[in-house]
Amino acid sequence: ARASQILGKLLNTALDYQSRGAEISPEETLSLMLSQMGVVGKKVAQSLSEMEWVPEAHKNALRVNQSNAERLPKRTLAIFAKGSGLFDMSNPLRIVSFDKLVGAASNKQAALVTIAFENTLGITQYMQAIAKFKRPSAQKKESLEHDLALLEKVVGVLKEAGESDTLPTGFTDQIASAINEELQFEKEEDFRAVLRTNVESRKTYNGVEASVPYVIYADENIIIEEPKPGVGFDEIFAQYRVSKDPVLLQKIKRVASAVIRELLFELLIDGDIHADLQPGNVYIDISQDPIKIAYLDTGLNVQFPQADIPHVRALLVGLTIGDASGVKKALHDLG
Repeated sequence: ARASQILGKLLNTALDYQSRGAEISPEETLSLMLSQMGVVGKKVAQSLSEMEWVPEAHKNALRVNQSNAERLPKRTLAIFAKGSGLFDMSNPLRIVSFDKLVGAASNKQAALVTIAFENTLGITQYMQAIAKFKRPSAQKKESLEHDLALLEKVVGVLKEAGESDTLPTGFTDQIASAINEELQFEKEEDFRAVLRTNVESRKTYNGVEASVPYVIYADENIIIEEPKPGVGFDEIFAQYRVSKDPVLLQKIKRVASAVIRELLFELLIDGDIHADLQPGNVYIDISQDPIKIAYLDTGLNVQFPQADIPHVRALLVGLTIGDASGVKKALHDLG
C-alpha cells in the first residue's frame, strides 16, 4: 500500500511535468520519493545530501526536500499541547495562543507561542516562546521501526547488487540513532544546560557574544524554549550572495571564527559536543555590538568522557598532518 501511494505520487508529478512540456529529473524523482517516506526517508535525504560522492544536482534537490517540509496546522499542534496538559489552567505553565508557524523539519514543527506562568511572587506573567512538536509520524514508534526495517532491506538490495560500498558501514543504525537522539526532548534539556554552562565561560570572542537558549518546558513530545532574536546563519549567507556587502562579509567571518572556536573547545577541552552545529542552527543578530549568536537544536549531541579527550586531540592532529598511523592509534584508543 505504501509503495502504491509513493508510485502514485511520482506518476502524478511526472504527468504534471509532461503537461507543461517538461520531464521530471532523476534527482527530483529521488528527492520526491524520499520525502514521501516519512521521518526515515527525510533523514536519509539529509544524510545523502552531505556525502561527497553524491552529484551536486542531487544534493541540491535533497536539500530542497529538507527545507520544504510540510507544515503542520496549528489545530494539530493544539491537540498535542492539550494532551500534555498545556491548556490546563491549573498547570503552572500553559500555552495561551499559537502565534506563528516558524519552521518545519522532517521530524518536528516549530511555532511561536505565547505562554503564561507564575513568577516567584505568584503573579501571572506572559511571554513569547518557541515550541517544537514532534510530528505524528515521529511519535509512532512502530512506524519508525517499520520504516527502518524497510531501509535495511533496501541496503540489502544494494549489497546484492555490489553497490553498497558508497554508504557508510551501519548506515541504517546511523539513521536510527540520529532520529532517536533528535527526538529525545527531555535528554536535550539536560545536555543544553551543560552546553550553556560551557559557552557562558567563553561567550565573547572577536566581537561575537554566544549563548544557548533556556529550555522552559520539555516532555516526550514537546519542548518549549526562550526565543532568540535574529535569523539563521544560512539566511545571512544568502543575504551576502545577493548584496556582496563587504561589511556584512567581515561580520560573517567574525561569526564563523567564533563558531569554529566553539567547535574546537567542545572537541578538545569539554567533550560536550553539539553534533549538529550547521548554519541553520546558529541564530545571529548582526545589528548588535557585540554580534549576538545563539546555538540552537541541541538534540544531536555527543559527550566524551574526559579520559577520551587526549585521544580525540591525537586524532585531530593525525588528520591535520596526514599521520595515518597516528589516526589508526587514536581510533583504536577510542575503541
